[in-house]
Parts: sequence; C-alpha cells; structure tokens
Amino acid sequence: MTAPLVSVLMAVGPGARADWAAEALRSLLRQIAPPAMEVIIVLDGAPFEITDEPDDWGPDAGGLLRLVSQAHAGLAASLNRAACLAGGHLYARMDADDIAHPKRLARQVDALRSLGVDVLGTWAHEYGVVNGLMRYPVGHTEILAAMPRHNPFCHPTVLMRREAFWRAGGYEGGPGQDWRLWRRMAAQGARFANLPEPLLYYRRHRGQVSAGWRGRAAAWSGRLSPLLRVPGQRSH
Repeated sequence: MTAPLVSVLMAVGPGARADWAAEALRSLLRQIAPPAMEVIIVLDGAPFEITDEPDDWGPDAGGLLRLVSQAHAGLAASLNRAACLAGGHLYARMDADDIAHPKRLARQVDALRSLGVDVLGTWAHEYGVVNGLMRYPVGHTEILAAMPRHNPFCHPTVLMRREAFWRAGGYEGGPGQDWRLWRRMAAQGARFANLPEPLLYYRRHRGQVSAGWRGRAAAWSGRLSPLLRVPGQRSH
C-alpha cells in the first residue's frame, strides 16, 4: 500500500448515530481523484461498532480504514490519539455527522500546496435544523484579525500540516479546543487560509457539541482572548 499523504482524523463519541457516521465515512471513501489517504476513526465510547469489511464499504476500505476503540475520553484526547497513529504528512479533520464534498480532499491538497499555508479550511453548507452557507475569513491577515474574537475556521473542514500540529502541542481538552490550537499555531508563525468554497455539508442538529459551544462563545471569549492573544496584536 502507498504511504498516505493525508490522514483523516475522526472521533465517534457516545452521542453519535450509526447512520450519520456511515454517511460521513462513505463521503470520504467516494472522493474523486483523492490523494493517497487513510481514515483513522477512534470509537470514543461510541454506541455502535464500525468494521472495515469490504461488504460494508467497498473493496478498498480495508486498506484505507484504521479503527480504534476506547472508553470515552473526549474529543481532544480522541483526536490526539488518532494523530499519534496517523502516517500522513497532512491531517484532515472530519466529524462523524458531516458529509465531505466529493472533491474536498483533492481540492484542499492542491490549494494548501499552492498557497504555502499550514492550516487550510473551507466554507461549508449547513443543513438540518439550520440551513445556509457558512462563510469564514479567507486570507491570512483576515484570519489573524478575527482570531481573538471568534473561531475563524469550521473545524471539520480543516487540512493542516503534521509538523505545525505537533509543534503547537496538539489539542487540549475543554471548550474551544480547536480555536485554542489555532492560537498557539499563530503564536509560532503558522500561516492560515480558508477556501471560499463550500466543501463540507455541516449537519445542524439538536444536542450538537459545536452548537452548544457556539452558544457559549460570548461568555468564553472574554476569558480566552486575553490568554491567547496573537503577539503583536493590540487588545480591544
């Protein structure tokens, strides 16, 4: 098997649904002209099992899927475990309730290389209890300017360089673990961009972790921003 360029990191927690997780996984296995890749799934106290049987996912699934089961440890710990197992030079995030656009990975790998950035997100279509287009700042300067006030990335759209991820220490537990990771990366000089293309279908549903986090963002931002300010930026 060819060594992967991209390792997709996915955690499946106790509240996950098997049908949604299957949709998410199929969207990755059906990518058009994908890079050499692997999908690492940490079953983090998930209420169901996932297998790598060809009858379930197709003849190539056994070479693409890596499955790990553990007692529930939380999203940050699960993603760090997946990253420790990953063989790719690039880490792609994906949630177990979203759907990747068929050209997502090919488009992002090309763009990350051409832009020379360390972290590349995209816009997203949100659907479910809320429907619309999720827009994010596009350029590095815009992203840095937005970072103290709100999360400038849709986390499950992100593709990032392995070296930048580990240099920043990986994910830390607690609310906004991705937002805080971007801040540590920024302090170390990482470069950022978002593609203004919706390459993910982001499912909105009641009880969603990120929806709950978004609802608490205003309360947390006052505590996070002074601690995580990008060097050279003035506080407001």
